[in-house]
Amino acid sequence: SKILFFEQFFDGRQSGRLFTVDGVRTMRLKIHQHRPIVINIVLFLFFSLPCLFIAECFQKNTTSINLNFFLDFLLINKALITLVTITSFCIFYAKKISKLLLGISLITFLYHLTQLLLLDYNRVVFLMFLVYLLFSLFLIIFWFNELRGAIYNPLIELDNVHQLPQLIIPVEIAINPSPSSIQGVLANWDTNGVFILLKNREDFKKLQQNIRCQKSNKVMFFIKFAAKKFPLEGSLASSQAEINGIGVITKELTTKEDTVNWNKLYATFTDMAYLPEYWK
Repeated sequence: SKILFFEQFFDGRQSGRLFTVDGVRTMRLKIHQHRPIVINIVLFLFFSLPCLFIAECFQKNTTSINLNFFLDFLLINKALITLVTITSFCIFYAKKISKLLLGISLITFLYHLTQLLLLDYNRVVFLMFLVYLLFSLFLIIFWFNELRGAIYNPLIELDNVHQLPQLIIPVEIAINPSPSSIQGVLANWDTNGVFILLKNREDFKKLQQNIRCQKSNKVMFFIKFAAKKFPLEGSLASSQAEINGIGVITKELTTKEDTVNWNKLYATFTDMAYLPEYWK
């Protein structure tokens, strides 16, 4: 039966090596592929530096090709450049602290622009301030929502790694050589992707090896739901070796028999109250 199968599934799981921070067991997330929002935020942060430099040029009525002024700007803002670099690194690897660092970085840039306006009002600088403020608000909201995404969150605690979920949605991942496959179960899902728990460390290593051999993050998998198998295609976005889990960014896949759309399947889950919150 399905319940017996998944009792065996979770009995066979191995939680793997655990990491301890101040006595608390934690999981390390490895990023394999970045969504566009990540690249956009990092670019915005680094473009904020020339934006501030140009604003200072307007305020001090100097040209932006003044080398001495540019070097002085870099020297004065060493701390800010360091903050931007650290923040970008944390965003690139989806660290939770990146939310705080992003907020501090954007507020710091806004503070510098405000200082320039208070010293000597300039319409161009004021316009830059308004545009920067608007983009900052949007990016903070987008990043907070991004970090809540399924591909970063398995919704499972290490202490309860063997607990049988209330919702059982089987997953089958195709690997080479065909028709080999790996069994798993959905841990979390949203409109952009899914997080899949694999049966054991051997299957996790086998999938990683398959990804390396095909030199692509492409993942073909099947979701078994309502006595049907829904073929889907995605890209490996993240992995957590401690729980043998992977995050997959879903894509649309069209077959001859039917048009399979993850958004439609997700809408079906939502209509039937098959929500990942039931894990909690």
